[in-house]
Amino acid sequence: MLMKVKLGLTYSALSTFFSVHRTTISRVFSECLLILSHKTNNLIFWPSKTTIVDTLPEVFKKHYPHCRCIIDCTEIRVEQPQTVQQRVCLYSRYKGGYTIKVLVAITPNGMVSFLSKAYGGRSSDSFITNDSGFLNKLEPGDQVLADKGFPGIQPGVEGQNSILVMPPMLHNGRFSEEEVIKTYNVASVRIHIERFFARLKSFNVLNKITTDLLQYIDNLLLICCVLVNLSSPIIKQ
Repeated sequence: MLMKVKLGLTYSALSTFFSVHRTTISRVFSECLLILSHKTNNLIFWPSKTTIVDTLPEVFKKHYPHCRCIIDCTEIRVEQPQTVQQRVCLYSRYKGGYTIKVLVAITPNGMVSFLSKAYGGRSSDSFITNDSGFLNKLEPGDQVLADKGFPGIQPGVEGQNSILVMPPMLHNGRFSEEEVIKTYNVASVRIHIERFFARLKSFNVLNKITTDLLQYIDNLLLICCVLVNLSSPIIKQ
């Protein structure tokens, strides 16, 4: 199973390696995926505020001492779906093709603490965040770091008495000195979620999801995120 996840090998290639029929390989992969995702789903969890504070990296302490998480959505390409309904749901204008989209939150020290279910590529970042149940995790005083694609979650975050931190929007064609500094400060810590996504997409099965794997996409993403959590730290203290 892990060979397919990491290397993205086809069932036919795996059947050649192991001298087993491809349908058997497909069945075993699906069964193992379901079992492993069930057994490991507790490895993606929301740490307590005390734990976050105790493990807060130095780079966050000056400007974002109350950072609970960094959030972002990522898109993963899928093969052209078979039905018109699926094509409409999964088509992404941004990618110019069919994709699924998920919201991920990582703690300041780089651990995945929230993973949404998969949404169609046409869903906006703000819709996914508001719909996924993420906002219910927040506690008063939490800082949530996001990029400019999340203005629609501001009311929901504030409704939890939390603080949404995004780079400032450009006004009148230029940033003020204060806005330049804020943009730099946000970017210097948000880069960690980009490092996470780079590590996530090193699992070649996510290069392009085949139609037969769409029904298992949530299980597959869970396993990949668990493997990232179990690997070496993204952020060096």
